Amino acid sequence: MCVLLCPGEPRRLADAAGVPLEKVTVAVAFPPRDSTFRSGVIAIRFDGLDAKRSPVDVRLKAGGHTYSPSAAPDLAPVTKPLKIGSQTVTWVTWPPFYQPEQGEYLTSNGDVLFIVVGTPLDKAGKVPDDVRAMVAALPQG
Repeated sequence: MCVLLCPGEPRRLADAAGVPLEKVTVAVAFPPRDSTFRSGVIAIRFDGLDAKRSPVDVRLKAGGHTYSPSAAPDLAPVTKPLKIGSQTVTWVTWPPFYQPEQGEYLTSNGDVLFIVVGTPLDKAGKVPDDVRAMVAALPQG
C-alpha cells in the first residue's frame, strides 16, 4: 500500500540516481485536511548525484508512484514542460492509465527533486493557483 512513496519506490529512485539508498533523504509538506489550500510537496535529496544529472530525469527514469518501468517497459510517461513564474516545471502523467489525478509537477534545485502534488492542469492547460503558490515557495537555483 502506498502512503507517500510506494514500496520499492525509494530503491528505484536511488538506483536511477546512481546513489546508495542511504544517501536518499525524503521530506514532505502537506496542508491539514481541513485547509482550503490544495497542494503539497515531497522533496527527495540524492546526496552524491552527478551534477550533470537532473533529479527530474531521475524521477522519469525511475517511474512514479503508480508506475515502475520494469512493469511496463514499452510504456513511457507523458510529459509537458511548463513555466511557473521563473521555475521550469514538468507535468507528468504515468502509464498505464495516464490519469491526470495521479499526475505530478516535477522540478528540482541542485540534487533535490520536488514532486508537487495538487489539482491537475485544467482543460485549457492552466496550472491551478495552489500549485503555482507551492512552486513559488520552493528554493530556486
